[in-house]
Amino acid sequence: MALSLSSTAGGGMPMAVQAHTMPRMNRAPPKAPSGSGVPTSASALGADLVDGHKTKIKGLAKKTAHLPIVGIDLFAASGGNGKVVYQPPAIVVEKRTLKNGKTKTTTKNVTGALPVVTEHEFQVDLRLKANDDSALKAVKRLLKGNDGAMKKVLASAMASSSEEDGVVVVPKPANLLGARTLEYVSPDVVNRYDNDGDCYVKLKEQALDGSEATGDDFDRVALEVKLCKEKKAVTMFPEEAISMLVADAKAGVMSALRKGENDDDVEMYPVAVALPGYCGDAATEAAIE
Repeated sequence: MALSLSSTAGGGMPMAVQAHTMPRMNRAPPKAPSGSGVPTSASALGADLVDGHKTKIKGLAKKTAHLPIVGIDLFAASGGNGKVVYQPPAIVVEKRTLKNGKTKTTTKNVTGALPVVTEHEFQVDLRLKANDDSALKAVKRLLKGNDGAMKKVLASAMASSSEEDGVVVVPKPANLLGARTLEYVSPDVVNRYDNDGDCYVKLKEQALDGSEATGDDFDRVALEVKLCKEKKAVTMFPEEAISMLVADAKAGVMSALRKGENDDDVEMYPVAVALPGYCGDAATEAAIE
């Protein structure tokens, strides 16, 4: 919906008229005291923000330089799963035991390494085991934020693409990223969730805190997933569904490397996500989160 200039100015008054009615400042804003460390202009503030962001990025890059970058395509065609790709680590960490019994750690920079295609498939559809108590418990623990819950989800709740019976499928949750209301979700996407039966996946609207939707920016489209016939359905956001797919991709890369990294390292694997041009700000922000 296009907005006219008059509709964006308060009270429906044309902006050219309203500009003359607005109070004007007779003096410039006070300057920050010399040596206070407070940015004294918009450009200075912008420079501070950029420098701060670069510092954070450098710190993160240093912490994850020894880990591979996992490449995934969240928005691939549903059912057309591709292979997980990773960029080898930028440095190699070597540990050796000295004669005095102490361990010495050295790092070696790696350049020119090409991306590696693994045998692990990235599933754009989330497939969870149905009528399985262990799977339901693992998913519930993950949604509650329990430590180590993702490892249990990967071990007991995720179903492979070859499994067809006893599986609940959440079709391409990436299509729902950032959606505030079903009104703005494509009918083709919504119709994929019209599932009936003992186990199903349906769409609903609710606030971020789980309360009823009120029509503001805190509303989200959520997934109502019934995994067991005799148990209540669980509610998750698209980002939570995607987090399971991303964790599965990371586990595939760890398996390909066969270096025996610990679970903490696997969780720290940085991820590169291809975002199509049609993604709006809300979808992009949700994907980053």
